[in-house]
This record gives sequence, C-alpha cells and structure tokens, in this order.
Amino acid sequence: MFNLNHPKIKLAQEIKEKEKQIANNSNVFDRVILNSFIMAITDFNEACQNFGGITREEFNKLNILFIDEFSLKKHKTKPVKKLFEAIFAKA
Repeated sequence: MFNLNHPKIKLAQEIKEKEKQIANNSNVFDRVILNSFIMAITDFNEACQNFGGITREEFNKLNILFIDEFSLKKHKTKPVKKLFEAIFAKA
C-alpha cells in the first residue's frame, strides 16, 4: 500500500501552511495563493487499491486528480476542469 504521507501528497497541505505564513507577514493588499496538485496517470482502480480503497472524492480532497483512460473515458472525469474549480474556489 502506498503512503498518504508521501512528500508529493503532503505538499498540498504544507503549501497552504506556507500561504498562511506569507499572508501573516505581508501587506494587507498583497494576496498570495499557493496550490499543489498531482495529475496522476496511474490507473484509478490501481491507485484506489494501493491506497487502501479511498474514494475518488478523497483523492480529490488531497488534490490528486486522475488523467488515466478509465477516469477520462468511462468515468468521464474532467481533471482540468476540477483543477481550475479547486483553484478558484480557494481564491
């Protein structure tokens, strides 16, 4: 099973902490938004098994979006759309 504490996965959380630090140390008019996403080419079903069966929604909360064939064609996910929605929702 893969580790959810892997640095690539933790970066999304850590970068938001850095964003808060920057905001606390900057001018009120300065606005910095930091995001980190993983665009995974790994097959979603394989990743789901390797991560202990977590759901697509749970992956999305970790900013992991799938661009594998199953996700794009059969599940009809739109990872780039989700990416921009996530960025603008946090803006």
